[in-house]
Amino acid sequence: MREPRHQILVVDNNHEFCQLMRDFLTRINYDIVVFNSVEEAVARLKSPQQREVELIITELHFRRTTPAEALSVLQPFGVPIIVVTSLDSGPDSANEHGVAGYFVKPFPLSEIAALVDGQLKKVKK
Repeated sequence: MREPRHQILVVDNNHEFCQLMRDFLTRINYDIVVFNSVEEAVARLKSPQQREVELIITELHFRRTTPAEALSVLQPFGVPIIVVTSLDSGPDSANEHGVAGYFVKPFPLSEIAALVDGQLKKVKK
């Protein structure tokens, strides 16, 4: 029997970026669920009928949510978070919140793939 694929949430208000991440991560055998706002992602994380999310990849800059607010509402779910952002607000701010990784767009897809693989191996243990 095949192992179920890891489920990853991608949260970003840039539809093209979401599609890029969905296409790339699906090709390397992950299940991707995309949301365009933190509020949508939180609603999904709260839903008991859904499969367990094992990793979140999120932008921090949204129209109605500050970077600190975005992290503070996502972190209580206990899912590792990788930050991807178009504005270099500094990894120090993100690292203060205990994120698993920080990338400024554009970035090599191979780098995020390596971090995703590493984080999901930790989750699996």
